[in-house]
Amino acid sequence: MKTSVQGSLMENHFENNRTNDCCRSGAHRRLLLKAGVAALAGALLVGCSGGNTPAAVAKAYITALFEGKIDEAMAMTANGAGLAQDPKIRAMFSSLPAMVAQKGGLKSIEVVSSEVKGDSATVRIRINYNNGTSDSEDKNDLNLVRVDGKWKVVIN
Repeated sequence: MKTSVQGSLMENHFENNRTNDCCRSGAHRRLLLKAGVAALAGALLVGCSGGNTPAAVAKAYITALFEGKIDEAMAMTANGAGLAQDPKIRAMFSSLPAMVAQKGGLKSIEVVSSEVKGDSATVRIRINYNNGTSDSEDKNDLNLVRVDGKWKVVIN
């Protein structure tokens, strides 16, 4: 898949250099194709990564918990370092993958709303499962704070 700009540039280059030996031999064409693929891959990574937004962090946090990656999820929290060692908290978080499996697995996590006020944010999400059920979005508000330029989930 090429963007229209990449496609136009490559087509114009080949049209203008049709008689050039390097384009006829294919070496130049392969080089341009590799450059085009690299540029597209870079654009997709930047565009799809979501970055360090409250919504992206909230989705990554929920995904990590549902996949049983407790330590990864706790690393996304502002106050989870101590909580991660609490046996009751770990037991509660460890039960989440089984709960998700009972619902047929995780289908999607939708951001319903995201409100940022300075260094605080609230993200409301809807969790959809493969069995057709969803968690009530009014119970899925995540509070986040910006710590050293990074958004972190606050565990209440």
